[in-house]
Amino acid sequence: MLDLIENLGKPVVACINGSRSWRCELALACTMRLASNNAKLGQPEVEAGDYSGYGGSQRLPRLVGKGLAMQIVLAGEVITAQKPIALVW
Repeated sequence: MLDLIENLGKPVVACINGSRSWRCELALACTMRLASNNAKLGQPEVEAGDYSGYGGSQRLPRLVGKGLAMQIVLAGEVITAQKPIALVW
């Protein structure tokens, strides 16, 4: 389903509200992402010792670059609308 959204050929906007989970995977497949004030995005699978099973680990570096993607995935960083993640790599 996420590959279909990513390759739809029309703009798809993700409106994000709430806690992080598979929503990040869905948002990564969309053309544009809009976050509410209480939105939290990240890859929570890291904290459970799991991996991103819906293509997020491939889409994330294409959108934000390898360094920032590594910071989000390996450190379990959380991105919010008020405090976006800083580029430290």
